[in-house]
Amino acid sequence: MSTIEENLGCGNTLAWSPDQRRFYFADSLENQIYVYDYDADSGEVRNRRPFFTIADCGVPDGSAMDQDGCLWNARCNAGVILRITPEGKVDRKIALPVPRPTSCAFGGPNLDTLFVTSARGLLDAASLIKAPLSGSVFTISGVGKGIAVPPLNWQRPTKAINQLETTP
Repeated sequence: MSTIEENLGCGNTLAWSPDQRRFYFADSLENQIYVYDYDADSGEVRNRRPFFTIADCGVPDGSAMDQDGCLWNARCNAGVILRITPEGKVDRKIALPVPRPTSCAFGGPNLDTLFVTSARGLLDAASLIKAPLSGSVFTISGVGKGIAVPPLNWQRPTKAINQLETTP
């Protein structure tokens, strides 16, 4: 096992480009999404560089990848989902009826529905009155089509999880 990153504030967003040549990762406390080169054959992640940051639009939380290679990112404390192109530019912004979207994923039989989770915890009573749907899962259709998450080529543990759970 090898270390890819150290001293992270709050890791979020694990997403791969459709060609599996880029890996995306966010540090929410830094308000930064990074992109790395990814080798699907070896599982190697290298060459971290800034991909996207925006100061006045919440913080990056979970993300999903679409078939066009665009990253859909939940912006916690901003109440929006952003679609970010492979060049790091926002080309779509979807407002939600909650302040804290937490992640998104494409699903459904054709991967053409965007599912968005949201947080309710740590919101005060006034915030919950303004946003009573906080904590809900939302579906958004007609925004594009996602990709299946590729299998990871990372080293597997020597014992299966079920063996570890049944060992006295």
